[in-house]
Amino acid sequence: MAGVRHRKVWVCFRRAARVRTVDRSKDGDGAAFQSPDGALLAVWGTDVAESDFLPQVKKQISQDEKEGWKFIYRRPTREWASYSGIKDDQIRYVRGITVAAIAPPCS
Repeated sequence: MAGVRHRKVWVCFRRAARVRTVDRSKDGDGAAFQSPDGALLAVWGTDVAESDFLPQVKKQISQDEKEGWKFIYRRPTREWASYSGIKDDQIRYVRGITVAAIAPPCS
């Protein structure tokens, strides 16, 4: 298992034995993993106010498109977003989830 922690939320996933960690952020909220064939997976957490989530996702998509990414799938909502596309020989898949979408409010 590999994981990334951002505050009190953990993102965990199974990784193949030959996939290695190639980078980890100093504060532990992000990491990059690479397979022997060069495929790269980056996982991280960030703080975005819940009301700013959808506008931030749309802004990021627009910025990526200006950098040459062609998105073939996009589904942004107020609680989660997913989009994917291609640029040259690269594939990008982005998935964002608000904490409100995965955890009950603190009492």
